[in-house]
Amino acid sequence: MAEPPPPPGPGVFVTVGTTEFDALVAAATAPPFLARLEALGFAWLRLQVGRGAAPHLPAASTVGGAHVSWFRFTRDLPGEMARAHIVVSHAGAGSILEALELKRRLVVVPNAALMDDHQAELAGALAADRHLVAAPGPAGLCDALAAAASGDGFAPLGEVDAAAFPRLVDDEMRRPGRCVIL
Repeated sequence: MAEPPPPPGPGVFVTVGTTEFDALVAAATAPPFLARLEALGFAWLRLQVGRGAAPHLPAASTVGGAHVSWFRFTRDLPGEMARAHIVVSHAGAGSILEALELKRRLVVVPNAALMDDHQAELAGALAADRHLVAAPGPAGLCDALAAAASGDGFAPLGEVDAAAFPRLVDDEMRRPGRCVIL
């Protein structure tokens, strides 16, 4: 049975993708974050929690002035993102690009538990270009939400050139001495 859409008003959608990022889910359902959400005027919070631990909240409830709901997985992640005023995401490349292509204000929280901390590198690079707000970790979520809510300084991601990579490969293949086929 499909859950009804969030109530009217601005909302925040949190996604961890297919991973386990319990620290992000815990930070997004903690009293300080929920209080900040209400203070900023958000009517709802929806969380996609993946394979991680279930939040310590009913699947649909009202906390403070905000409707809070969560689920594990969906086939319509773009739809969930499109309904939100702000998307909070782990720093997975697919989730980031999806939110930016939908022109959502985006807060990214790298999962430092992953090998080589590649998520922090990606988040930092995109934050430096003002495409998103990068939180240093789950503990920085409240401040990152406030920064995203202000909307100051976001630069939209340019159009993606799907032919760029094939063009680069073709150019490299045509250069003498670059390609050796045995």
